[in-house]
Amino acid sequence: MTNRVDCIRATNKPLPHQRILALGGTRDSDGQRWRISQREIVGYIEAGCEFVVFLQGQWLPLRVATDALGHKYVKTDLDPGLHPNSLMALDELPAR
Repeated sequence: MTNRVDCIRATNKPLPHQRILALGGTRDSDGQRWRISQREIVGYIEAGCEFVVFLQGQWLPLRVATDALGHKYVKTDLDPGLHPNSLMALDELPAR
């Protein structure tokens, strides 16, 4: 099952694993909206779930990255460095 990411809850913190608190989007299977923490998405990806985002005219999978201190976070292949800059361009996750 693929999950489409279309928004994030961002912070102003400088470290890559702290820049995104949560992500939101829809499930392909039924169109149901969801929102979960970045930590939860890391776990889902590591368990084999797929999350994709539409950026620069293409669907890209979210990848789990690990910083030098061992903190895990998500980013895309458009982000060659440490920071998830492409995801930071997404709309802000609406308040509950």
